[in-house]
Amino acid sequence: MPMPTPRKHVRLFRSDALERLSRVHPATPVLLWAPVVAWLLWRSVVVERLEVVTVIALGAAGLIAWSFAEYVLHRFVFHLASTSPGASRLQFVMHGIHHHDPNDSTRWLMPPIPAIAGGVVLFALARIFLGGTLVQPFFACFLIGYLVYDYTHFAVHHAGVRTRLGRYLRRRHLLHHFATPEARWGVTSPLWDWIFGTTGAGGAVLIGVIALLASPAVAAGWEQLFQKHGVLVERRAVAGSSIPELRATATSPLEPSAIFETLWRHAEYPAFIPHLKRLDLLSDTGDERIAYEQIAMPLARDRDYTVRIRRRVDRKAQRYEMTFTSANEAGPPTDSRHVRVTSIKGSWTVEPGTEGKGSVVRYDVRGEPGGAIPAWVARLAQREAIVDLIRAVLERTERTGDRH
Repeated sequence: MPMPTPRKHVRLFRSDALERLSRVHPATPVLLWAPVVAWLLWRSVVVERLEVVTVIALGAAGLIAWSFAEYVLHRFVFHLASTSPGASRLQFVMHGIHHHDPNDSTRWLMPPIPAIAGGVVLFALARIFLGGTLVQPFFACFLIGYLVYDYTHFAVHHAGVRTRLGRYLRRRHLLHHFATPEARWGVTSPLWDWIFGTTGAGGAVLIGVIALLASPAVAAGWEQLFQKHGVLVERRAVAGSSIPELRATATSPLEPSAIFETLWRHAEYPAFIPHLKRLDLLSDTGDERIAYEQIAMPLARDRDYTVRIRRRVDRKAQRYEMTFTSANEAGPPTDSRHVRVTSIKGSWTVEPGTEGKGSVVRYDVRGEPGGAIPAWVARLAQREAIVDLIRAVLERTERTGDRH
């Protein structure tokens, strides 16, 4: 089976021999462990003459035990706290390299040497509790669980999953990589994340907002993408650019003036806009402002940009508009800690709803996100990001309604 992504790799070791041992061909795990599984099951039935019910019960226990081991190893070993330079190096060699370069297909599977070492230790522990006979069917299915984990991890990174379950597991794992590295530890199942409260709900909002800008449009006019939580999201192609313009529209029972006041309170944005870590108002002349913003990007360099913001208000018609466009020349120079968003442009529009009741809120945006955000990350995040952005504004308005 050919490696799916032949490319230049990040080296772990100076030694060519060690470097080769740190990379894995897709066939290696099954060639290594399938004979061991077959031998243990053969011994359980033919040599030890265990009853079928006993083999099945111990096998089920082995699968459950692996599921728990997968969670514990990923959370507490692979993401070992970096308390010293040595610990940092160890964590990077074990797993950090995979987060540093998640597209390296040669590191989607466990290398044989640490896998064998870990297998020997875990077999010895299981043998202490179960004895030499009962451990055999237990550990055979424990290894089957491990193989399912290894190849599930390979599949979700390979992007070849077609089933609903496969897409769900892929989405969960990529959110672990790019939005919630402190959660979603289970790869083959969310069971233990549910039990221990590490489901990472609500992540990937701001990365989705920026990544969504890099998703290609497929039609010349407005194309409806989806509707979720009452928010309609559309996109359209921009001449001469592969980056589409996005439009999100929602209705609300709130008054237009109240929603727009929330939008115009830029100094409060870091309190409710996810991942916006800093906003500095550089100038304010009444209806025009210049703001510098920094965005925290999980597992990627943070972004920054400066925008010129203008408002237009028609109080008689109760129509409010706020436009924003890049003004990096008016803000701080670039620095090594941030990737500069080179171009961003858009608007917020709030006006009365049908028959003058409530409001219609519309958000338009297009831009160049800066850096390199993979297309599959954009596709992953687009169903959440822009919807959550509008909802954050409306929820903030509801919470602060007494001030408007």
